[in-house]
This record gives sequence, C-alpha cells and structure tokens, in this order.
Amino acid sequence: ADPSLLGAAIATEGRTFIAGADIGEMDRPLEEPQLPAVIAVIAACRKPLVAALHGNVLGGGLEVALACRARLAAPGTSVGFPEVKIGLIPGASGTQRLLRMTDFDTAVRLVTSGKPVAAGEALRLGLIDQIVEGNVLQAAVKLILSGRAANEQAFPASRTIIAREGARPNPETLPALRAEVEK
Repeated sequence: ADPSLLGAAIATEGRTFIAGADIGEMDRPLEEPQLPAVIAVIAACRKPLVAALHGNVLGGGLEVALACRARLAAPGTSVGFPEVKIGLIPGASGTQRLLRMTDFDTAVRLVTSGKPVAAGEALRLGLIDQIVEGNVLQAAVKLILSGRAANEQAFPASRTIIAREGARPNPETLPALRAEVEK
C-alpha cells in the first residue's frame, strides 16, 4: 500500500532459485504459511513482482515464479515440475497458471514428464519473459524502476489472464498426447 514502492523482486541467494518442497516435510503436518496461500498473495499483489530466476526453478519454485508479473532468468536456468516422478502433481496453482503462459500440450508434457527445460526453451514456451546476461536481480530491479513491469499489456498480471491461445486440448493431438502420457 506504500505509494513510494513501485514493486519488488523475488530473488534468492546461492546456486539456485527455489527448487521445490522439502521432501522431509511430507511426513508431518504442513507448516504455515502454506505455499498456495503465499502464491495467492503474490498473484493478488497490485504492484508488480518480478522473479529473478537462476539455477533450478522447480516445483513450488516454478509455481512462485508463474504467479509473478514477470520472470527474468539467468543463462543456465532450468524450470520444471519434477514432483510427478515421486507421484505428486503440482498443487499450488502451477497446473492452472501454465495454461496462462503456454499451450495445453506443452503444459501436459511439463507436468507429466517431470523433465525440466532450459532457459532458452522456457523463453520459447512463454514460461519466462527474458534471459538476462549479468546480474538478474539488478535487471529485475531495473525493470521495476523503469515502470515497464507495471505495464499490464507488456507484463499482464497472471490473475488477469484467462488462458493463452491453445490452452484447450486439441482434438487432433489429444490421442497422441494421451498415449505419450500413459507410457
């Protein structure tokens, strides 16, 4: 609510962004705040939040990034939903937000294969907005300070996007996709 605040960057230190849940937490009750609630706050924010991605952006980390207004990535970043490999489906709005960023076939493959994609492919698929050479956090701050991150046409808030073109299953490709997933 502070009018002097233009937005914020979500960034982490270390070798990677958020690489998903701690599997050790699966044996005990979930701690507050739970990830879906955190992501709902990020998505509802009226000021632009920009994710400064690097390293692995996996599972819940990708769900956090997808809720942001913009996603900038360092070269070498990879994104994905590997939790399916242990029998879990993304449960913090990732499956829904994917369809706001990319097409149905791509979303299904990302969620069901568990295979991460490299930054260049993530850019092509619409999962990130830009690959940044140099300091990705500084680039995120610069995007916010320039006012461009607040431009709804350039960077629409995920809460305002209904679905991207191709978000519905294509009857022509659905049988092949279903067979691929069933394997």
